[in-house]
Amino acid sequence: MALQALAERGAFRPDTVRLVQSPVVRGGSPCGVLYTLLGPRRTQLTAVWDIARQELWCYDSRGRRFSTRPTAAPGSVK
Repeated sequence: MALQALAERGAFRPDTVRLVQSPVVRGGSPCGVLYTLLGPRRTQLTAVWDIARQELWCYDSRGRRFSTRPTAAPGSVK
């Protein structure tokens, strides 16, 4: 879900970019996942999955939010 939303915004083919996932931890407990899409020419787009709200917040390369989507859990937080 995060890869698709970010790739669409950047007009990238999903198979040409790399998606890095990092857990977001508050008070020692996981509370979300930070996704960073690494595109060509050092382009970075990010998304944050909020565990409590079950929402994916997407941000463009300038840090402006462009989408908030309710979503199912994208996977376990490691």
